[in-house]
Amino acid sequence: MASEKKLFLIDGNSLLYRSYYAIQRLSTSQGFPTNAIYGFINTLRKIVEQEKPHYLGIVFDTGKPTIRHQMFKAYKAHRKPMPEDLIPQVPVLKKVIRAMNIPLFQYENYEADDVLGSLAKKAGEKRIPAVIVSTDKDFLQLVDEGTAVFNPAKEVYLDEAKVKEIFGVAPSQVVDVLSLWGDPSDNVPGVPGIGEKTSKQLINQFGSVENLLHRLSEVKNPRLREKIDQNRDQLELSRQLVTIEKNLDVQLNLDDFTLSPPNTEELAALFQELEFTSLLADLVKKPGGAEKTTGRSWTSRRSEVSSAGSGRPGSSPWIRRPTASRPPGPISSACPSPSRRGRPFTCPSDTTTLERPPRSPRTRPMKS
Repeated sequence: MASEKKLFLIDGNSLLYRSYYAIQRLSTSQGFPTNAIYGFINTLRKIVEQEKPHYLGIVFDTGKPTIRHQMFKAYKAHRKPMPEDLIPQVPVLKKVIRAMNIPLFQYENYEADDVLGSLAKKAGEKRIPAVIVSTDKDFLQLVDEGTAVFNPAKEVYLDEAKVKEIFGVAPSQVVDVLSLWGDPSDNVPGVPGIGEKTSKQLINQFGSVENLLHRLSEVKNPRLREKIDQNRDQLELSRQLVTIEKNLDVQLNLDDFTLSPPNTEELAALFQELEFTSLLADLVKKPGGAEKTTGRSWTSRRSEVSSAGSGRPGSSPWIRRPTASRPPGPISSACPSPSRRGRPFTCPSDTTTLERPPRSPRTRPMKS
């Protein structure tokens, strides 16, 4: 599989929140928070360097109500709002991703899960292996011979056999388990009193929710049998809520997903403004040297972060700053920084619906 041209599809919201909570109290000297941006970009670079995808795309939620809210008004009702210091990082992160020439997707009325599922199906139709990058167990239902899930936290691939080994049921049975179990994080009700262990036992015994309902009399525990019988409608609602849509009218133009060099000048300016000195050092050449960034992407060159230190933002004595002058960017102009770190602030949220990045002229790597 390593030699195949794979399509990596990243669950943007999952990686965003994971990055935010993994790195704490990181901000620029002006107080603009950067922890989620830094963690996201570092994970993205790691995926590109280690997994070497030929095609790559990132999908975010729109942040607006979806068809699932129409089915069930209390859907995700218990979710806390986005942390205040994460809100202004989202539009800046998307600017960085655009500068990297990586496609971004959002789809009105649907969640990122549905867009990812539909793109993975389109890839399968083109006989392109798809890898969904997420820690969300819901995506296990999409795993088949052409689609795998990559968990970036554990750095493990989950194919059909691995899903069965780790989750306890086959990918085709994941929806049945989640329908019975529910999902507290999304406020999916499931059947009251049935948790992960019991739901998996029932599906392994009966094969599916449909078979379970047809053979309900075979459930030995009378209280359990009664709970299922009394919550048939809720069970069906839960099934609809946890099922990922795979037939959205999304286009998969592989040329748009082909990993390509970034807009180096724009990306360097953003890294400088965000004070990501180690990332900037890896993007531009060392002073006094003739080395140029080469390869399909800016991450394909051997990392020089070790020469700058730990790889976290910090000082580096040999960084060459971009020579082109640049007026104050959107970080300072759109998101006013607090006078000291930690002070509450507000920033306009990014409401733009993104399709694919425009194919604007970009800086091409020079041949050495």
